[in-house]
Amino acid sequence: MSDNGIVQKIADLKSESKRLFNEALENQGDKSARWQRSLELNDQVKILREEASSLTGPIRLEIESGLLEIEGSLIFLLSDLNKPDELLTESETLEQAVRRLYSESYELAKNFALNNGDRSVMQQRGTDLDDELVDLLKRGGRDDPEMQRLLSEASLDIDYVVRAGNSPTSTRLAYYLMELRR
Repeated sequence: MSDNGIVQKIADLKSESKRLFNEALENQGDKSARWQRSLELNDQVKILREEASSLTGPIRLEIESGLLEIEGSLIFLLSDLNKPDELLTESETLEQAVRRLYSESYELAKNFALNNGDRSVMQQRGTDLDDELVDLLKRGGRDDPEMQRLLSEASLDIDYVVRAGNSPTSTRLAYYLMELRR
């Protein structure tokens, strides 16, 4: 595939992953079809990453940036939260729930900061995640230093969204936004 072909393919995948992300946030559409398409997108990203590994210069940076954005959406789309009910086989452990919340809150904060989607829907999702964070703390999220760290970062990202950007950002979100400005 040509460099322009890869760039166009990534732009198309980025657009589709954002659409699926917003659909999942708003709990619309067919969950099973969205899950299946997300798995397909994940496979396509792996192929594009291999193709891009031979490129150099600014085109590679552009492609890497696009791939990272798509992968960020896929983390959320392929989390247990979005897994179709028929695929859920066991309940989530505390550590899995903390890691899922950590990833999901970061993706939500990034999309909020970039104004990718309906801000009121994202703020509502942030409120839901905040309730979940409180539950995880009650389940023992304070007992392990690593879980405390993850929940602390998630809490900052959630607050950033719920308070419409009028609160401090997490270190990871601040770094992400700083990198975008370069």
